[in-house]
Amino acid sequence: MTISRIPFAIAIAISLAACAAAGPTPTPTPAASASPTPAPSPSSSGAPSGVASAAQAAALVLASDPHFGAIRPASPDGVGECCTYQAVDAAPGFGVTVDVGWGDCPAGCINHHQWVFTVDRDGTITLVGQSGDADPPVPAGEGVSASIKLHLLAGPTCPVVHNPPDPACAPRPVAGAEVVVRGPDGAELGRATSSDQGEVGLRFPPGAYYVEPQPVQGLLGTPAPFAFSAVGSEAVDINVNYDTGIR
Repeated sequence: MTISRIPFAIAIAISLAACAAAGPTPTPTPAASASPTPAPSPSSSGAPSGVASAAQAAALVLASDPHFGAIRPASPDGVGECCTYQAVDAAPGFGVTVDVGWGDCPAGCINHHQWVFTVDRDGTITLVGQSGDADPPVPAGEGVSASIKLHLLAGPTCPVVHNPPDPACAPRPVAGAEVVVRGPDGAELGRATSSDQGEVGLRFPPGAYYVEPQPVQGLLGTPAPFAFSAVGSEAVDINVNYDTGIR
């Protein structure tokens, strides 16, 4: 597979359901959902007016190839992750690396393939290298929608980190935090607010998106925007980590 100088064109619709920020639920089931603010329609041209962040650059890449249909942000402590990306500012544009693994991935994946891209600020994607095993799988899913649950957490909650970890020092849920969801072209598709359990639940058509967490009063750090992609009927869980400033 070769991708070079890919023009971006995408038009997409999304439906969101945000976990309500009302009182705690009496049962373990997810909090009730509330309708988000109606989302504006993506631009008719489908062309990005300019790539504003590494997360948007990653979403453009994930939307460009069916091999990237089920990709998550790389986790520093992830074990057995099969399909992740990393995106960085690389002036004058951005650099995006996508890793796909397959074959016994809970044990670390037997096979791997990696793609390295640059993304210009006008949205042009260029494949600059790839390596690894041949014939990476194309993820498939049934259904016209996928679901994602964001877990908004704040930590550290104790000034000293213990080994083994002290359960009393576990990250705490962040209630009432707003997140903005955008398509790869940068169009805002909706907003949602976390529940008392720090959760945001979304439903959307299969595809690539990026999320912009918003600042929360009293917390020092706001998480960086991040991208993800999903196929139909897939359930996605992603932790979104805020910084309490406790050291």
